[in-house]
Amino acid sequence: MQESNATEGAAVVVAMLAALERYQASFDTSIAAWFDRGSCRRAAGDLDELRHLARAVPQLGADMLDLTMRHAQVLQLLLKSMQRAAGATEVQALSRQHRGAVERVKLRCVRLLAVRTSVGEHAPPHPFDSIA
Repeated sequence: MQESNATEGAAVVVAMLAALERYQASFDTSIAAWFDRGSCRRAAGDLDELRHLARAVPQLGADMLDLTMRHAQVLQLLLKSMQRAAGATEVQALSRQHRGAVERVKLRCVRLLAVRTSVGEHAPPHPFDSIA
């Protein structure tokens, strides 16, 4: 029974990694297109998929919250910069922070996958384990 749960958990984490790649690609496209509505909708849909998958992996809670906040911050700055015809440097800086949030979720997924697929071995706890 426990092995079956570990296998299912590993499958969710692998799906998360693939979804993170899709999300980052669609998010990058939306930034490059400077707030193209279609690109933004794809990125938002990919983020929704990530949030749905993350519900099955509570250890990702803090990292997903950070990612969602970064997503919103970048989009908010894009809207503001469109209104004042400036802000490319700010958008790039927030985009780097956003990419860092995506990378942290990926790293967390890889660590969880390693724990779920190893037999009798335990990786050191992540600092946010007690939060989620």
